Amino acid sequence: FPVTICITWNEVYALSDRLENYLVDISYVTISGFSGYIGVGKGFDLISTNETPVPTIVEVGRVVISSTGEYDWQLQQPSFSLYPLYGIASSTQGVVVVGENASIFYSENASNWVSGSISGTPITTTIRSVAYGNGTFIAVGDKTGTGANDPGLILKSTDGLTWTQESNSTITTNNLTQVYFNANDSVFYIVGDNQTILETFVGSTFSDLTNLQMNEPYYTVQGNDFLYGYGPEELVAGVTYDNLSMFVKSAPGARIVTGK
Repeated sequence: FPVTICITWNEVYALSDRLENYLVDISYVTISGFSGYIGVGKGFDLISTNETPVPTIVEVGRVVISSTGEYDWQLQQPSFSLYPLYGIASSTQGVVVVGENASIFYSENASNWVSGSISGTPITTTIRSVAYGNGTFIAVGDKTGTGANDPGLILKSTDGLTWTQESNSTITTNNLTQVYFNANDSVFYIVGDNQTILETFVGSTFSDLTNLQMNEPYYTVQGNDFLYGYGPEELVAGVTYDNLSMFVKSAPGARIVTGK
């Protein structure tokens, strides 16, 4: 008998502010002072005080939390981040959110947040994503500069508060957009521009898995005169041939069978 699966979505929360707001990442976390959902993004606040000649609209980070994921969502106000937030990850001890201007914030209860510190040369790069695994946080983001040899941002931390820069042009010079921890293999995967794929276990040594090469195919059908005289009623069946190059990485014990 055919089975139809229907999914119904119900709106349980909406930011009531008339100004635009965006939520770009969400995660369920279980930390010492909070269990539930945390969503991050960006929005706009209207600033109007006795010292402000006219109302001013400023961009800020947004954080919403919920214990159940249903009708108990709360927007944390005032915003603790002056910059949009793009990623969230947690250990069993605390949660980390990251965003523009190299913003990193850490909390053990999802209510009180402190700013993380990054060692090395000061950076203002946007951090796009963060993940946790193997006792380590890994965060990735845009290139650290505008030069062709400037590396994509890679940060590492064991506590979520103190971060070291692992960025190096020998690893990648591309913007990095996402990091994901595969718990089954205990490995981090990082992806970015120009088909970049990196693999790391603890964020110190990286393997470049970027072997996907794509070239636009070019075919000639019915000879060069096809563009100058054949109409749809005059087309005839034909065959075109192409060559395929492939890189295959196999696991120990794997069997690869090829054929035509």
